[in-house]
Amino acid sequence: MKRTLLVLIGIALLASQVNAEVTVRSYKASKAAGGHSWSTMKIYINGLATAFMFANLDLEQNKHSMIYCKPEKFDLMNEHLIEILDTNIADKRLALPEYAPIEGILLQGLKASFPCK
Repeated sequence: MKRTLLVLIGIALLASQVNAEVTVRSYKASKAAGGHSWSTMKIYINGLATAFMFANLDLEQNKHSMIYCKPEKFDLMNEHLIEILDTNIADKRLALPEYAPIEGILLQGLKASFPCK
């Protein structure tokens, strides 16, 4: 468990150093701009999902509760990740501020979309 948390913290620190944390505002701006900016954002989001997947595998191998439990016949493709982000960002009940980091929003979205039973 400690190792997984250290991995996640390391990823978060690296992401914040490299991208200075991607906020809802910068995510929306990138999506609106399209082109290279949006392509880069989608690569970043895919990287986040990959990091969460590896953390999940580590938790499972060490017999700890996983972050989320993806159904076997469902692939977390980029369009699914974008849909999860967009749904959570648009959810008025969450009242997410423009400076909220998308990393946490995606993580919470995965947990809510694919709960472990």
